Amino acid sequence: MIYDIEKIRDRISPRTYSEGELYLVQGRVKNMHVEGSMLTAYVRGNEIYRVNVEEIDDDLIADCTCPLDEEEFCKHVVAVLLKWKNMSVNLHGNSSLTPNLDIQSRLKEILLDKEKDELVELVLDNISEDKKRLLLAENADDTTDDSRKLVKSVQADICHIFRNVGFIDYRASFEFQSEVSAVVSNIEGIAKSDSEIGLELFWFFMLQAKNIFGIIDDSNGGFGFEIGNAADLMKQCLNASGESIKKAEILHQIYDEWIADKSGYFDCLLDVLKDVKLSQKVSDELISDIECKIEQVEREMNAESSDVHRIAHKVDLEQFVLLYAEIKIKSGEVEDGLSRIRKYLDVLNCHDEFARILIRLERFSEAESVLKEAMKNTKIGKQWIYPLLSIVYEKLNDLEKLKNNLI
Repeated sequence: MIYDIEKIRDRISPRTYSEGELYLVQGRVKNMHVEGSMLTAYVRGNEIYRVNVEEIDDDLIADCTCPLDEEEFCKHVVAVLLKWKNMSVNLHGNSSLTPNLDIQSRLKEILLDKEKDELVELVLDNISEDKKRLLLAENADDTTDDSRKLVKSVQADICHIFRNVGFIDYRASFEFQSEVSAVVSNIEGIAKSDSEIGLELFWFFMLQAKNIFGIIDDSNGGFGFEIGNAADLMKQCLNASGESIKKAEILHQIYDEWIADKSGYFDCLLDVLKDVKLSQKVSDELISDIECKIEQVEREMNAESSDVHRIAHKVDLEQFVLLYAEIKIKSGEVEDGLSRIRKYLDVLNCHDEFARILIRLERFSEAESVLKEAMKNTKIGKQWIYPLLSIVYEKLNDLEKLKNNLI
């Protein structure tokens, strides 16, 4: 039998095996399928994790997107292999699930033998974060004020949408996007009355939505549009909200999530950080960390021998430098922000972004100089230079240069 868990049974700790059994019984394994020699499935834990299993030389090689690295095989891999064990697969790859009654009976005996406190601890250790929030929302204390009840109610709706949905194919994505759009519209309406509650709900929405990025076929771009729309609306809430500890916490969380995102799903959060008004305290704290990141990425880029990896570091460096500049400009330290871009201009070749910032600051002559410098650089594409020069000459009311540029 391929993908036989017994081949690796002695390399799985008893606790991990038991947790995998529990995940199987809870129905957390979804969209199991075989592509070539690879068994793939999605498992709902605190997030949705992708598990790949391959059999090589009569041994199993497994990979899971969860953060666990202490053991060779995690509970998500165990759950997938146990589900495979309980499936009857015919030669054409069709399958039907037949519950393993031995596992369920044994688990029932184990659970019945445990004390109440142990069962509570077991549930809390294994229930996903969205299920916890849903449970809290559904059992809100009657003494809770109306605004908190509203928050918990909407959070429950968000958790319901982003529940253990498994893989969302192209056809199903349209209905899913419709549900997401309805929730975003609901939060938008709440935010018009109370921007701080709107902010809290939009950020809760974003944190739940990130678990869907890797398991949805978003070929039509609808889900990505709703995420971008939610980010823009959250930006409005941030600008409308007064200074508060909660707002500062969310801004730091936005920064941390953008840093942690390695796939570009949360690029919209970078625009939030660039455009939102920040308190001096938050600005100073972010600038301090960004300076460290700039130094770190620059060192890694200079030490890198691979051109591909150097380009990746260069993209990261450009984002950090531009974010540094935008925050400094917003806090009134314009020259400090601009000088940081100038320092890295020849390395990053980000003349277009620099020119846009200068145009926004109405420093048109400087923008013209930057764009003319870009014209001399053979590594820079010229297609974006002419439209920006046209904007500069129009603002300077230099009709002769504008005419020559258009010709």
